[in-house]
Amino acid sequence: MGKGSNVEDFEFPRDYPFVEYAIDRSGSTIRLEAVLTYLSAKVLEGSDLVDDLKPLLRIVLSSLGQLNNPLIRKRTSAIWKTIITTGGKTQIEGCFACLSAAAKRTDNPVAWTALVEWSCDLARYAAFSENSLFSGAAFNKLASLQFGLLGKIFMNGDGCHRQKCLALLSSLLARHPTSYAQYLQVAASCTDLSELVGATSALGPVCFDPARKLPDEVAALARTTFQSLYSSSVLAATEGRDGRSPPDPLTLAFNPWFRSLTHDELAALLPEMTRILRRTPELYLRSLSLSVAALSLDTSRYLPQLTPVLVDRLPAD
Repeated sequence: MGKGSNVEDFEFPRDYPFVEYAIDRSGSTIRLEAVLTYLSAKVLEGSDLVDDLKPLLRIVLSSLGQLNNPLIRKRTSAIWKTIITTGGKTQIEGCFACLSAAAKRTDNPVAWTALVEWSCDLARYAAFSENSLFSGAAFNKLASLQFGLLGKIFMNGDGCHRQKCLALLSSLLARHPTSYAQYLQVAASCTDLSELVGATSALGPVCFDPARKLPDEVAALARTTFQSLYSSSVLAATEGRDGRSPPDPLTLAFNPWFRSLTHDELAALLPEMTRILRRTPELYLRSLSLSVAALSLDTSRYLPQLTPVLVDRLPAD
């Protein structure tokens, strides 16, 4: 096998296995650059990459533990984009399978962030292009995977990773306005905690940004989706024998929505909120306080409804 230090020293597809297994050794960036040079030549010739797909995706998977190296991350991302922008359904399905496998095998926020970027690339070229290759159930699986990754980042990543991922999804939505409704519909069916946190954390800031004018039907869908999710995930979490306090990341993910609430919307929520507070204040009070702090409304008119509940229950608990 070619093991030189120059791009010209490698021959593909023969040397794919060496690139894969030596990804953690010095010289990886040269080897990845050699792969890119080979792929570029194939694309210029008009050749497809179907025969190269499996070894290329194995190289992408092998790079997950090395993505802290910006040069490896840059070249691996370039390989990924080459695969999805030059292929048909077989390559797109292979890329999705690769993403699914990668999401299960890494616990590194840098890798999670890269996977979110790659998933947005896949959505852009496979779901929102003129010749959509990913729709219906296939898109739903992709969006759920994205939400799960985003949830891990919002629960375990740092502010830099969160901001980058928000920017990635925000850019995707802005470039493809029809995607708002598609993502909201997937969010409405989320039940897994990571997916719920990811969906609400990522969609809330863009759907309830006063500077971003959404079509009326999309804005209405966002409001009903978030109200339903708040009831089913935050309020319902405190119910029953296994009732528990809503996790802070989930509660905080609803803050952009709370910040946008009108008096009528808050008044409609209040009966259920006070019922939960009356029954299990120890489970709901912290979550409620975090949400109330996000409100932009004058809440003084609601004190007569909340104060008796607090006075009655808190001393006893």
